[in-house]
Amino acid sequence: MNVTIEMLPERHLAAVSHRGPYSGIGKAFDKLEKIAKPEGLLDRRDGRLIAVYPDDPDATPPEKLHSEAGVVLDGHALPPKTHEVVVPAGRYARLTYHGEYDGLLDAWKYLRTQWLPQSGLHGGPGVPFEIYRKADHSRPEELETDLYMPVA
Repeated sequence: MNVTIEMLPERHLAAVSHRGPYSGIGKAFDKLEKIAKPEGLLDRRDGRLIAVYPDDPDATPPEKLHSEAGVVLDGHALPPKTHEVVVPAGRYARLTYHGEYDGLLDAWKYLRTQWLPQSGLHGGPGVPFEIYRKADHSRPEELETDLYMPVA
């Protein structure tokens, strides 16, 4: 798996919170879509949807994990029933994952437990997040997700 290092700008998201196993964040995205679509936030869908994972899944019980389903605001007003989440600017390792979402956990595990220790880097300030570059669920074989982990 190819990992690159990128300097990223700060991102402001309209978000809906999720509590529980990270694999259940789809429910929060369903809520977000119903709110964001009428506001015009999903007119250009790919690359605008972001999941933020502030908790360490190795240290937090699955039922207590907190995550955020978000959409990039790009100057739009914050829609009702959402809250703003800021993804800090910084240095991030990026791994692009191709395929169905059930393989994302293994991709994150590789990034955290294999690539990071061998890279000479360590975790940095910021939050891990995913950007859904190609998110057409009618074509799961073409899904494309960028995983970002802050590094220093």
